[in-house]
Amino acid sequence: MDARTPSERNQAIDLLRGLVMVLMALDHVRDYFGDPLLDPTDPAKASVALFFTRWVTHLCAPTFVFLAGASAYLSAARKGKRETTAFLVKRGLWLIVLELTVIRLAWVFDFTWSMTWLQVIWALGVSMIFLAALAWLPMKAIAAIGVVLVAGHNLFDTTHVSGGGLADFGWAFLHEQASFRPLEGVEIGVFYPVLPWIGVMALGWVFGSQVERPLVERKRVALTVGVILLAAFVVLRTTGAYGDPHSWAGAEPPMSTVMAFLRLEKYPPSLQFLLATLGIMMLLYAALHVRPVPAWHPLLVFGRVPLFYYIVHLYVIHVLALLALGWKNGAISWSHDVFAAGGAGWSLPSVHATWLVVVVVLYAPSRWFAAVKARYGKWWLSYL
Repeated sequence: MDARTPSERNQAIDLLRGLVMVLMALDHVRDYFGDPLLDPTDPAKASVALFFTRWVTHLCAPTFVFLAGASAYLSAARKGKRETTAFLVKRGLWLIVLELTVIRLAWVFDFTWSMTWLQVIWALGVSMIFLAALAWLPMKAIAAIGVVLVAGHNLFDTTHVSGGGLADFGWAFLHEQASFRPLEGVEIGVFYPVLPWIGVMALGWVFGSQVERPLVERKRVALTVGVILLAAFVVLRTTGAYGDPHSWAGAEPPMSTVMAFLRLEKYPPSLQFLLATLGIMMLLYAALHVRPVPAWHPLLVFGRVPLFYYIVHLYVIHVLALLALGWKNGAISWSHDVFAAGGAGWSLPSVHATWLVVVVVLYAPSRWFAAVKARYGKWWLSYL
């Protein structure tokens, strides 16, 4: 038996979640303050520094969704099946509502609701609703479904949305990034098709059952799985046999070859993308099994209030970007479309510096809210 308390046992999860929340801020600062029209994953256009600034943030969404599944399992261990199902459905619906309202507004500051983006919080909410049903199945069945969804969805890469009808939206909802205009002046962008993300969350649920093992076993499992996933990625990527639509062969010079090799599809996340990112995540999880850290540790603080951090960081970054754009143009407009303006136009070092400022600014409110959750423990705080 592991003599440590559940909170100590889950410290690595919180630290890992906190780490990816910090990286997530880097990605979004780059979106607003860099050039949003430049594809940072294109080896022919992006600098090496920009490419890897973007690539390291690829860890965020898979880790976020995977750990949500693991945390759901750990929470379910203290509840019955029916209570777990009800919680997952309600939380999933709540996340969808947040994506369509509070989070959508944070991205665009547009009260007309003319443009809606279905992104990671949307995918997280939908995946939780599906997980509510999967949780009734035996663990081996959940694992098998997760593997099939993650490994098999690329078989449908050649199936494409061909119109703007309900069936086309349904396919985009499942597997292909696309935009729709259901009404005049209204656009809905499906940025995170949910099929593979459901699989990632299901596998996170399965992994949650391993978190209850003793420390040495947990680290061994995480290291073994991480190495296997990365080895599978290298084999599939080298051979080009299956699992990602981007080819890397023939890229020049050598650094462009490395960038092309690592250019993986995220929308939806390809098998190779998930093998690489989840493999690295597993190694980080094993590495973060350290001695208990103090409650004020920044990664621990951020990792314990991920949804609160996510919402607040979008508003902070957007407001700072508008101030930067106003300084650049000589006038501030709170309804200004930062993306249409090509971002604030800052250099990459300035983007990195701004990212550090944003993370520092987020620490105090995140620590305050973490203390509120710990002190009061109200049921509704579990939804934030």
